[in-house]
Amino acid sequence: MMRHVYAPGLLATRNGLKVRHCLSCGYAHLDPVPKQEVLDRFYKGAFWQHKKPGAEAEIDRQLEWWHAVWGDWLSVLGEVASRKTLLDIGCGFGHFPAFARAKGWFTVGVEPNEEAAAKAKGRKVMLIDWPRSAPGRGRYGAATALWVLEHVADPAEMLRMLWEDAGALLLVVPNEFTDAQRLANGVAAVHDWFVDETHVNYFTKKTLWGLLTATGWEIVWCGSTYSMETHISLGRDYTANHALGRELHDTVRRIDLGWTRAERLGACAARADMGRDLIVVARRVGL
Repeated sequence: MMRHVYAPGLLATRNGLKVRHCLSCGYAHLDPVPKQEVLDRFYKGAFWQHKKPGAEAEIDRQLEWWHAVWGDWLSVLGEVASRKTLLDIGCGFGHFPAFARAKGWFTVGVEPNEEAAAKAKGRKVMLIDWPRSAPGRGRYGAATALWVLEHVADPAEMLRMLWEDAGALLLVVPNEFTDAQRLANGVAAVHDWFVDETHVNYFTKKTLWGLLTATGWEIVWCGSTYSMETHISLGRDYTANHALGRELHDTVRRIDLGWTRAERLGACAARADMGRDLIVVARRVGL
């Protein structure tokens, strides 16, 4: 078991949770780090049911927008992947791998939650018991992990396993401790609102780059989602107002849908240091 050595002080804290920068890992995470077996039990039976109730219907409601941005990301990933075979980690209800399949990718999914996995199968997603079912290096042209790395006890271990199985990688993770987030945190009704019991790890662009490089990945493209925190600084504080948050996200989606793919990708890349979520495409290199 790794012995964690922390930099002085707390980066964030909420509801008894403490986020520290770990000198051993090179990025921030909860202190203490939950045991993986505890996380496994939670994600198997409780995550979508208790933490994200109604998420499937919400994705269905936003499907036109999701198809647009997924298409953007897959267009970049397809330029890096040697072939269109895709391993999707944490596929949820199966919307993304089903979309990728419709775009010509051979896809398999991994989903620990039993209820979500059943829904994914209903969307004709082939599910596998990864990593035990993977035969070895290079089976897949690409792997995707969309909002997954922040949830696992050992992100480096997951990235190394993906390095064994795929030649290219698409990651999406929350982008923390940006200037926009710090500014908003000074006026937000809920201080450190971004700290969550299910988010074990907290990345910046710099620390994510370091982790990817250390695990054998070379970044070839980066972008980010819209910086939602700017709404807070401008007086529209959604941290204690779910309805306002939903309204603001819907506004961003309408703007995105009014743009071409080139315009969306250009804006995405331009805000890579300040957006809410980092989107990264990488290729495998030798360790």
